[in-house]
Amino acid sequence: MGAFTRSTLGRIWADDRYADQHDELLALMEKFELCYKLPDERADTWLAPQLLSVLQPEALKWESATEGVTQSHPLSEPELQIRYEYEFMPKGLLSQHIVRNHRYIRQTELAWKSGAVFERAGAQALVTEAWGSRNIRIRARSAMPGELLTLLSEDFDKMHERLEA
Repeated sequence: MGAFTRSTLGRIWADDRYADQHDELLALMEKFELCYKLPDERADTWLAPQLLSVLQPEALKWESATEGVTQSHPLSEPELQIRYEYEFMPKGLLSQHIVRNHRYIRQTELAWKSGAVFERAGAQALVTEAWGSRNIRIRARSAMPGELLTLLSEDFDKMHERLEA
């Protein structure tokens, strides 16, 4: 779920009025950060985060000692967190974040409609969106989690600036 190919677009945009516009429509989806091309997949495969499953992947093992459950990483690896709270949750914010930072998603199977795991330089970050509580939470862990946390939070800061303009 979430991934599509050119042949999929042919079925989605089957109407005659879109017959010669698939490339242009796909370019617009990429420009407006609605999808990205999967770099290591067969040619012509894209991923649209808003089309991913609503269920958190079973393969995701991210427990934290602060939540009262066993942590799957050694306790010597600190976890840093940032939480953004919104009066009104901007629609599509997390999807855009996933598209903008997809180069740090090493395992696309660890991404779903309301979260994703990002990796860089031995650090992992779990970014999740909670609509009911109107917040986005970034949790990073490794021996030095600050760099990845900063990188991802700076992207949210840039998106917030655009929202305020």
